[in-house]
Amino acid sequence: AVFCSNLKRAQATARIISENRAIEIVPCPELGEIDYGVVEGKTFDEVSLEYPLLAKQIYGSDPKIRFPGGEGFEEFTQRIGRFPDTLTKYDDAQTVLVVSHGGSIRTLVCLLLGIDINEHWGQIRIDNASLTVLENGKSGAIISLLNDTSHLKEILS
Repeated sequence: AVFCSNLKRAQATARIISENRAIEIVPCPELGEIDYGVVEGKTFDEVSLEYPLLAKQIYGSDPKIRFPGGEGFEEFTQRIGRFPDTLTKYDDAQTVLVVSHGGSIRTLVCLLLGIDINEHWGQIRIDNASLTVLENGKSGAIISLLNDTSHLKEILS
């Protein structure tokens, strides 16, 4: 199965990854990145100038953060938290691909591993185009790969 964020860039990536495979790609709003509201598309320097308190919260990975005109971290976590129920219909022998965004993947990793999001979310790094592998079984999730970008070395060199 292939699940992806309902944002266009994640759907395009899911199509590329699953090319030549007869697998349905299922867009899931639960997997979307946090709604940054009025600061969407702004650089951190721009946010720092226009919204200094918000920039301090971003830099400190403050779990109480709320983006003006957008989403709060708590709402975002609750939204992402609805997705793991989707995985329960797959058994240990099946592979599920999730194509999403850094914040969404960090949140899923914390939720599936039972890591306190408010304490450790900011300590997990997920780069663009990275690969993270979780094996989710009856006794819980096991992380076997985190933030791997080795497949990009040829492109970047």
